[in-house]
Amino acid sequence: MIENIYLSKVPLKAGALPLLERLYEEKVRMCIATATENSLAKAALERLGALRYFDFILTCFDTGMGKDRQEFFLKALELLNTPKEETIVFEDALYAIKSAKAAGLLVVAVYDESFHEEREEIRVISDFYLDSLEDWEMIL
Repeated sequence: MIENIYLSKVPLKAGALPLLERLYEEKVRMCIATATENSLAKAALERLGALRYFDFILTCFDTGMGKDRQEFFLKALELLNTPKEETIVFEDALYAIKSAKAAGLLVVAVYDESFHEEREEIRVISDFYLDSLEDWEMIL
């Protein structure tokens, strides 16, 4: 059932493609750091036309740890080979936002209905909060 959802239904967040295109054109290194199995994340990104923007996909399965651990985000940072102070994590889950912040990373929280109940705490913890990726230009 999960496979079917990723292969046919999971959408990109509104505004994701224009933002990815812009960052890609500016030669910003990007990765996907996800709790989703690699093959499912890859298939969804291919279907949505977004896979080409990313240098790699790092999963919890790859690292043996969840996104609830700051080490997960530090591993992504290591593989990206970008300076911590120039690396931004876009995240929607409170537990992952907490971990990325604990790792010392700048976090842009993006609203997701799945985490509506935690919205106010997410706003407080994150460095920036967006109702949509379409709002990204407002914080530049």
